[in-house]
Formats: sequence, C-alpha cells, structure tokens
Amino acid sequence: MPFKTYNDAVKFLFGFTNYERVVNFDYDSSKLNLRRMAAMLDFLGNPHLAMRAVHVAGTKGKGSTTLMITEILRKAGLKVGAYMSPHLVFLEERILFDGAMIPKEALLKQVNALLPHLEACAKSAEPFATPTFFEIFTGMAWNYFRERGGDVAVMEVGLGGRLDSTNVIRPDVCVITNVSFDHMRQLGDTLSLIAAEKAGIIKPGVPVVSAVAGPEPLRVIEAKCRELNAPLYLLGREILLEQEDGRFSVSVAGKKIADIRLRQHGAHQRSNAALAAAACVLLSKAFPDIDDSAIRAGLAAVELPGRVEVVHRKPTVIVDGAHNVASLKCLFDTIRADFAYDRLRLIFAVARDKDIAGMLNEIVSRASEMKLAAVTLTATGSPRAGKKEMLQPMFEKSFAAAGIQMKIEWRDDVGEIYSAALKAAPGALTCFTGSMYLAGKVREILVAERSRGE
Repeated sequence: MPFKTYNDAVKFLFGFTNYERVVNFDYDSSKLNLRRMAAMLDFLGNPHLAMRAVHVAGTKGKGSTTLMITEILRKAGLKVGAYMSPHLVFLEERILFDGAMIPKEALLKQVNALLPHLEACAKSAEPFATPTFFEIFTGMAWNYFRERGGDVAVMEVGLGGRLDSTNVIRPDVCVITNVSFDHMRQLGDTLSLIAAEKAGIIKPGVPVVSAVAGPEPLRVIEAKCRELNAPLYLLGREILLEQEDGRFSVSVAGKKIADIRLRQHGAHQRSNAALAAAACVLLSKAFPDIDDSAIRAGLAAVELPGRVEVVHRKPTVIVDGAHNVASLKCLFDTIRADFAYDRLRLIFAVARDKDIAGMLNEIVSRASEMKLAAVTLTATGSPRAGKKEMLQPMFEKSFAAAGIQMKIEWRDDVGEIYSAALKAAPGALTCFTGSMYLAGKVREILVAERSRGE
C-alpha cells in the first residue's frame, strides 16, 4: 500500500541501511555495488540518462563546488538538479531543483514510486539485494529531476567514488576537487589508495577537472586519465587562478573569466570556484548560454551554509563543517587571514571514526597562533559522535603534553553553547566545527530563531 503521509514515508526510509550513521562499516564490492542501483534505475525507466550531468568527488570541497556549479548553470537559464549529502537541517536539502528543496509531497510521491521495487527487493533471496538509504535517495533524485524536466544534474559523490551509488552516471564533466586523508578505514590509509577510489568516477573520454596536489594522488589521477583517454584540467596547470584586489580571474581552455567575486571566505573557496568555473566552461560546448556573465553571476550569488558561515557579528560566531585535518587547516588559515578578533573559543564535536588525533594535533599546534583561549567539547546526537569519556581526556592530555594551559570543558546542550557565544565580548570569535552534524545543529537553532521572528 502506498504511504499516505510524509512522516510515514520518512520513517520507512530510515528503516534502510544508512552508512552515514554507522561506525566502521565494511567498504567492499559485495555489500556496496552498483547492481542494486542499476536495477532500481531500470525500474524507474533510467531517469539518469534523460539529462546532462556533472559528477563531483573529492575529500573536501565537493559540496561547495556542487553548489557553485549549480548556481552558475541556473544563471545560464538551465533547469538544474543538485544532489548532495549529508543534509544540515532538513532531509529535503539532499535533493534540490531550481535552487529549492524537494517539497515534502514530492518526496512522498518518489517513495511511493519506488515502493513496489523495494518490496520486491526485500523478498529477494539474493544477498544484499535491498538498496541502502543513500541509494534510494540517489534514485529518487534522478527521478525527480526528470519529472521536473531537468537539463543538467549535478551529482555529489557520497563516499569515495568507485563504489558510490552515483557512479552509474554518464557525465559530461567529472570533478575531483582534491585528495586528503579521510574515511581511511573504507578508502585506504595512503593517499594513493584514496585517490584510486576517487578516480573510480573517471569515464572514457570525459574531461576531468581537479585541484589534486601532491605526487602520490596526482600520479594516480593522471594515470587513470591516460588509461581512459580522459582530458585532465588541473588547477595551477590547465586552470589558472589569478588574484585581482579582492576579485579573481579563472583561465581554462583558452578562455579567461575576469572580475569574479565570492561571498565566501577562504582561499580554498576560490579554488573550488575555479574548478566550478572550469567545469562550466567545458559544459558550455553543450549549452552555449553558459557564458562569462553566467559564471560571474552564479559565483557571486552562491550561498554555502556551514562553510565558514558567519552567523553572528559582534561577537563573531562562525559555523564550519570541517571534519578532517585538511579541512581544519583551511578553516584556521581562513580565520587568521580574514577575521580580526581578540580571542578564539572553539566549539568542537567529531565522529569517533575520524582522524581525531590528527585534528587535535592541528588544534594544539596552532593554539597560540590562533589566540585560542578555550575549547568546549560537545556531541551531535549522531550514533557516530565522539563521547565525553573519549574526547575530553584526549584534549586535556594533548594540551598538557604541549605545555599549554587551556580551559577545556564538556557541555551537552548546543543551544546553550550558542546562546553563551552570543553574549561573549564584542572582540571574541566563537567557531563551531569538527562535524557537519554540529553545523547542522547550529543551523537548526538559526532556523528556529527565524521562524519565531527573532
């Protein structure tokens, strides 16, 4: 029987395996394979073949780059769907069309459209026949985009690339933002192994846009591109980024787009913007309306929730979903370059399967430079969240070993922590980071405040 309410449909969805909420799951082709995805899409009439596509992978920056590409294409007058994960506040954030979340009634419709297939999978004797939560959402996204008459789908990889449910795609452009250490248990403990998983999205003859740096991962990406005859456009080589007094230009494929501005802070976002611009230049062969003005307008308009997002000023409060060492380094670099403040208070939550030791080392080693005065540890409610009994002793021991006196406390209520941040001295800076789930918690508070008119 079809579901009659949105709540019933969502409860049904959360009954499927959700690896975003599982610690240390096995990442192998017996459990994670594309056969389930292909079967589901076949049941839906292969909606992923009904539109052009851009596929976006990378250790960090892929969400930002996905939104940037999406906004550029929208400014070019195209009907654009974007698929992203995880969501910060609303489940519907994962499926965007024309800049708006999928409506609840449309999500209910998509679940009901898949229901016969999912029920048949549940009765199958084949091992691992039932799709996962993420796979179901991927299928619903493509089906929704087709129903809305989408011209282009911009699909963000969930994890890795090679075995990701989005990798049944037939893209016009592939983007691999970068390669650094994250999800090592699943993707490998060397940059070469991680790069090989990301390189799994590369398709024969399809151009690849990337900011991958470092000899190990670059060697892997270049080798895969040569093997598949896929042209590689590398930031700093085929893609040039030039600063111009607060603005910047991007040159690629004989074309220079000048006078680009971003709302976002950080050199890393300018790199993401360069990749987005390059991807859209390459896509303009299919869509000539993607011109310089569309690229400039799209990048100027894009908003990136939870990415060095300033949610309050005087005192300054920043929310950033940095959840690995490389992202945390970018965050600290951006704070030091772009913000004036007297003292920093770090609000930190992290999943226990992350490189906590590496992130903690980054925090401790830069404590003096960052004017770090206090650390408040908390949890997000996620089953993967690091707990007090694990995190607090780690922080206390690391600061003590470095000879740094630091106020370190644990507080459970993110709402109370946020309220206290707003009452800090005007020159203080409070930064919530370590987890996209923590960023989501803060944004939930902001959404509630706005709904009350505060």
